[in-house]
Amino acid sequence: MLAAAACLDEWNQARVAGRTGQPLDVLLDVVGGLLLTAIVLAVARAIRSSRRRAGSPR
Repeated sequence: MLAAAACLDEWNQARVAGRTGQPLDVLLDVVGGLLLTAIVLAVARAIRSSRRRAGSPR
């Protein structure tokens, strides 16, 4: 899904005057999206772990 959105974004940019849609930009968009997803998951895991250690039910 992320790659499809990146491809559509670049396709749209290629149709705008003065802009270019580059395959490398698709790769950078996908890598950035995956990196952000990994960060969000790590933060969520850390929050869950700290709540368990504190004795909270959730």
